[in-house]
Amino acid sequence: CALGLAGEVGELANLAKKEWRDGVDLLPELRLEAADVFIYLILYARARGFSLEKAVWDKLEILKVRHPNWFGEIQ
Repeated sequence: CALGLAGEVGELANLAKKEWRDGVDLLPELRLEAADVFIYLILYARARGFSLEKAVWDKLEILKVRHPNWFGEIQ
């Protein structure tokens, strides 16, 4: 799963670079690649035996302390 995740992130980055470099709108393709990244991230968390949702909430609590102006209002 980790290698699949890395591959999908690479594809997303390549599309973002192409959009920036060429000045074209690739939002439909970016949406689908972002969805692929999200799916692989969920699969990775499941394979490793942890809750991605819990990990995100735990990290947000850390970020609220570290960057209260950016994350302080997240409930």
